[in-house]
Amino acid sequence: MDHHLLEGCAHQNALRDVSPQLKLGLGLGLMLLALAAPAPGALVLIFLAGVGLTVGAARIPSGFYLRILAVPAGFVLVSSALLVILTQGGTVLASFDLASVRIAVTQGGLELGITQILRTGAGMAALLFVAMTTPMISLFATAARLGVPIVIVDLAMLIYRFIFVLLDEAATVLDAQTSRLAYGRPRGAVRAFSMLAGAVFLRAWQSADELVLAMDARCYDGRLELETDRPPLRARHVLGAAAVFVPLLVAVLVWPAGGLP
Repeated sequence: MDHHLLEGCAHQNALRDVSPQLKLGLGLGLMLLALAAPAPGALVLIFLAGVGLTVGAARIPSGFYLRILAVPAGFVLVSSALLVILTQGGTVLASFDLASVRIAVTQGGLELGITQILRTGAGMAALLFVAMTTPMISLFATAARLGVPIVIVDLAMLIYRFIFVLLDEAATVLDAQTSRLAYGRPRGAVRAFSMLAGAVFLRAWQSADELVLAMDARCYDGRLELETDRPPLRARHVLGAAAVFVPLLVAVLVWPAGGLP
């Protein structure tokens, strides 16, 4: 499944030996630039930088990257299409009737929709750079070193683990149901889905009980072990991150706001 491949990429990419603090800082910096950029041209540069860091520098397979990026892209396209239709302003570029309702596409609405797509794409490229190059255990350890309360870090680790438990259990039950043609008819599909939800809940509860027993057997004292062997912060990596971030910051500051480039 994709979540296993995503974690595998985070452990085996070409930037695995780069400090997780540096990668997290660069990713957050790119996200902030994506939020602050007033011009679509700067957003395109941020998106290309995020993709280049992930696919080029980290050597993540482009096909897998596009498959992951396609999931949020579907939501963005739908929401942006609604923005184009509902936002009015400027010259009317096209209009049509839908169920006796006049719908017009204006220049202002089109610019807002395209900017929305570019801004979200730039932010997603920055987020995927962090997610695909940094294992979650490193992010949890970094959060603890930055002063996040250890209780919150432990809860996040357990929640993250059980997300995959639920996904794996759901996939196992779904495969068994599909092999028995449980979703062949609408009424049977509803019944099969209700059984799937019940089975996943019970198996997740059982896994939680087993985890508690395992933690007690290992003398759990209220704090989970975090990663201690982390890559050092090297000067050449800092210079590389600065070489990416500084030109983008300049582009965001000097690129004129307004319409599409």
